[in-house]
Amino acid sequence: MKKVIKTLNLFVLLILIAATIGCDSNNESEADQILRAVLADIGPFQPIQLDTKTLASSVQDGESIQLPFVKKENILTRADVQLTLRNLRNADLTEAYIKDEDDQSFEIVPLEEPATYQGMVVDKPGVAVFTINDQVIEGNILMDPEGWSIIEPIDPLLRQHGVNEADRQVVLKKYNHIAYNVRDRLDTNFNTDADILGGLESPLTTTEAGDEQLVMSAVADGDSDFYRLYPPDSVMPFWLKEEALLNVIDWQFNCIEPEQNEHNSYALCDNDFDGGSNGFQARVRIDRLEVWKAGGPKSTEREALLRDSIRMTHQSDPPCCGEPHTAGRSDLVYFFSGRNLEGGTGVAASVGGLSIYDGCFEEGLPICHHALSQFVPNEEFPATVYFQEILVAHEIGHVVGGEEQINPFPNCWLFDEQCGTNLMGSIGFNTQDVVYLFTEEDAQGVMGPLMQERLSAE
Repeated sequence: MKKVIKTLNLFVLLILIAATIGCDSNNESEADQILRAVLADIGPFQPIQLDTKTLASSVQDGESIQLPFVKKENILTRADVQLTLRNLRNADLTEAYIKDEDDQSFEIVPLEEPATYQGMVVDKPGVAVFTINDQVIEGNILMDPEGWSIIEPIDPLLRQHGVNEADRQVVLKKYNHIAYNVRDRLDTNFNTDADILGGLESPLTTTEAGDEQLVMSAVADGDSDFYRLYPPDSVMPFWLKEEALLNVIDWQFNCIEPEQNEHNSYALCDNDFDGGSNGFQARVRIDRLEVWKAGGPKSTEREALLRDSIRMTHQSDPPCCGEPHTAGRSDLVYFFSGRNLEGGTGVAASVGGLSIYDGCFEEGLPICHHALSQFVPNEEFPATVYFQEILVAHEIGHVVGGEEQINPFPNCWLFDEQCGTNLMGSIGFNTQDVVYLFTEEDAQGVMGPLMQERLSAE
């Protein structure tokens, strides 16, 4: 009973705090005024103050927790979720690297304990995926019929929008997170067209997911602007942000697409809920987390930045700045950019470049396992967690064989409560209607065969 009282009192506090931003603007606090002005373009949201330390402690102890859930039309409610640790790290991964090309040096940062979780909604049809530690909560809750709600920290959003330190502290004294329903997003169309630098390398043989769980190893890197958005001393350091996004990809590849089985029973994954076609299953394993503090890839043109990242991101010994080779042994390299990119918000080196290394350095059209996307807002791309997740999944979708769909096929999930564009849609990517799924044709006919051909089992 003690735990129930604790979580209920916490949620009452959230309701009282969140309710104040909708008041008459003349009576708004300074924090509310700053948030209203800075985040006006992302659509309705609920600003909240979460007791992250208490919630993280409960999750670590194996307890269910109550988290805010926003229903459509920006109605703040709550959801009870039961989360299980999902450690994505290679057993040898204990450090992150901060690279400085200007000084020809690097810094080693010891990683904190893993904070990536996946699980389910308690007593309702629903699933959840989160990154949770003492300072931050970021992730997704999906429930039938309420929909898809996201929680994300405010500090990175303020940094993305160039809010100065004094104003950030004014806001953070009152709020530390926002929550929103994805169907309340403003009608936004961002361009993912022509986001393939190289060629196509994909089999077209229909298959079902195999009995053995495949592993997709990944390296995450970022440019110096990404480092400034997610500095090591912030609530969301660069390495944690990289892990958070790859955790959602792991959730998609291990829970959303495949049917429930012994490999994903820890989260009670069930594609009767989320709508996957059981075309493949692969666990994400992170081999390396790194970022450029100075120097490194510099271009703002997305294809040039990708070529620079291919040339400079592959691990070397020492990490900075010898000849790059060893990171090429991972199946995927994803580059996180804090720049407003020209020509589009993301790009993949090729269709079906998964686990292909030798083609990365070809002068023409590479067949390669690299992709990147931006993490800063512009006129078309608000860069909230929702948009980041969709874009990362779209670009990785190319790497695992999915082609661009100019006229995308529809898909449905949440027991058909939400239907819309699948993740490989292209021009006019209307994010109010995107569902976090690939089509059955892609999953079973292209992606699954490619993964079984290229990836190794545990």
